Amino acid sequence: MKNFIEWLNENYEVVICEGSLQRVLSLAGDGSGAISNPFAIITAYRKLNAIGSPRAGLPRTRSENILYNRELRGSLNSLKLGVNQLIGHWQECQDSSIPYQECPSEMKVDVIERSYFVPKDDKLSQDEFEKLMISLGNKYKQDAIILSDGTEVKAVYMSGGQDIIGAKIGLNKIAQGYSQHVLKQNIPFRFEGFEQFHGNIARQAASVSGLKLPSINESFKIIKAKLVN
Repeated sequence: MKNFIEWLNENYEVVICEGSLQRVLSLAGDGSGAISNPFAIITAYRKLNAIGSPRAGLPRTRSENILYNRELRGSLNSLKLGVNQLIGHWQECQDSSIPYQECPSEMKVDVIERSYFVPKDDKLSQDEFEKLMISLGNKYKQDAIILSDGTEVKAVYMSGGQDIIGAKIGLNKIAQGYSQHVLKQNIPFRFEGFEQFHGNIARQAASVSGLKLPSINESFKIIKAKLVN
């Protein structure tokens, strides 16, 4: 008999709203999808446990990633920062020995990852906001996080330094930078949207946990995919 985690890995569905993500990132009246407001994109997910952490160098389990991401959300909540649960999506080759460009389509599976989209609070200066996000990136052993001042989007490394992803750019460019600089992989990655919850109990639980939810009336779609380990 399969345990609950095994069942989830085989039957997992995620409900997402694309419109909310586009509205948050879009330049009002521009129509190009370019960003205009300061924000951060941060996650506690890792493929391997970081040096100095329990099980250093070993693959992170799905349960570990969920636990650390939940802790990160708790840290953001304690700072009174509302967050949106951002769903990222890519095709993962099931044989890591094959170069991605040569991986047959039948060996690729849909994989999703949860990150947090954190708008800058008006009570914080841009400098305060960036220092806070970097401190959380360090706390949760990230290699890099995404930061924007509303004009420029950059990948900021916890070891020091940064790479500019672009200025006044859209979702595809941000996703490309996220994959290259944060996930450290040359795999086409896109942000699908913010996660939606249906049903009063589910929405209440999500709200209590500090998530900002799309309108219940907003159109949505369902992704059935493996949740990244």
